[in-house]
Amino acid sequence: SGIAHASANPPTTWSPDENVVWRTPVNGRGHSSPTVWGDHIFLTTADEGDESLSVLCFDAVDGRLRWQREVHRGGFMHMHAKNSHASATVACDGEFVYAAFMVYDALWLTALDFDGEIAWQTEVGPFRSQHGYGSSPVLFGPLVILAADQPGSSFLAAVHRGTGEIVWRVARETGGSYATPVVPHVDVHDRLLMCGHGTVDRYETVDSSLALKRN
Repeated sequence: SGIAHASANPPTTWSPDENVVWRTPVNGRGHSSPTVWGDHIFLTTADEGDESLSVLCFDAVDGRLRWQREVHRGGFMHMHAKNSHASATVACDGEFVYAAFMVYDALWLTALDFDGEIAWQTEVGPFRSQHGYGSSPVLFGPLVILAADQPGSSFLAAVHRGTGEIVWRVARETGGSYATPVVPHVDVHDRLLMCGHGTVDRYETVDSSLALKRN
């Protein structure tokens, strides 16, 4: 979340040597942020030479690479030169890591366990890239929620964490965003908020299990 408790006393200055515990190289290129769970650090990367997309796991204590799992090969799509094919940050629930990528004209979601084994992989829906993909998956109850704003048929979709089954998918009329949806607790209810092209859209969750309705 990028938030530190008052008692954490985080460092406020850095240099190549000051307040750096370890440094480790990362193969490929990606714009995703690291996701930390316990002593695990998860990250995505893309090798544009062989068109491979991978999820990596590093040790948070010493920075060593624990494993690297290739989840897609081939099918790279058009993107802006300043974007990367690995720009979505993974979500983690302590059991699985959920990674979203665009390949073969579609948006895909992959669940991996903490040993790097693929539990399931789902084609969430068609995707037409204008400048690439950048929205990250969001966890809500038993669901993983993904946004697919694109030229044409934008949508929001929810995938079941345990099975990879698509639970629901709703069309969005105000696409054109690279934002990640958020689900804040507002007025005793959970609301799903998503930025669009010049708008902020609110979707009201009926419950945290299956349903969503536009509000």
